[in-house]
Amino acid sequence: MDAGYKQYGSYDIHSVGQELRITSPDEGAVRYVGGLWYGHNGIDRHFVRGYRGIALSTPVQYFATTANANTAIFGQASWAIRPEDTLLAGLRVNRQVSGYEMDLGDPPPGTSSRRTSSPASATPRPRPPAS
Repeated sequence: MDAGYKQYGSYDIHSVGQELRITSPDEGAVRYVGGLWYGHNGIDRHFVRGYRGIALSTPVQYFATTANANTAIFGQASWAIRPEDTLLAGLRVNRQVSGYEMDLGDPPPGTSSRRTSSPASATPRPRPPAS
């Protein structure tokens, strides 16, 4: 048996972003832009290191999921009071929610033994089944 140090794993990354923007015509004394933003990112990670029963390999297996969701509303307006003077105002309100989940255990044919997760409500993506 080869008792060398072995490790392997996989990543599955998902990302979605959408923006709705409303803008004024570029002519005139008053110009504006406003909109909504949404983004969601998720990463699923499976990792295996070492062999069970071989002390030098520090064996471990884990399934981990991280996720974040962002939503925002924004707006900006300008008013050309005179040709050389413009009044400008803007605002952006952003909310980000992040979370994670992790199952630790022995490498195959081991099973997960501990679960850790964050209290945040960013919905983690489902993990692949243990093989």
